[in-house]
Formats: sequence, structure tokens, C-alpha cells
Amino acid sequence: MVLFVMFDMPTETKNDLKKYRNFRKKLFELGFIMFQYSIYIRFCRSLTISKKYEHKVEQNAPLNGS
Repeated sequence: MVLFVMFDMPTETKNDLKKYRNFRKKLFELGFIMFQYSIYIRFCRSLTISKKYEHKVEQNAPLNGS
């Protein structure tokens, strides 16, 4: 099973850039790899594991952006 994270975040201010870098850093810490610009993937062995990582991504996602 492959878990995809696709996002679009503002990077106009220093604060926005900091949030973007922290989110991207957290994705790497969770074991995601960059597939394309703003698209990250993680291979999971089961649906249960993918749900766990989906929840972790939602917890760390900034409020602004999509």
C-alpha cells in the first residue's frame, strides 16, 4: 500500500516558509520520500499502518494551505 501526501502551502512570508520547512522536515522524519515537488509517498504494509501515518500527517499539517 502506498500513502500519498500532496499539498500546496503559501511561502510568501518568513513565517509561511518556516511552517513549510517544518512540515516537510516532519514528513521526512515519518519516513516519506519526495516523489515530485509537493508530492511525498510512504510505503505501508497494511491499511492500519497507513491510517496511523495519515493521522500523524494531519496532526502536523499547518492550517493555512491545502
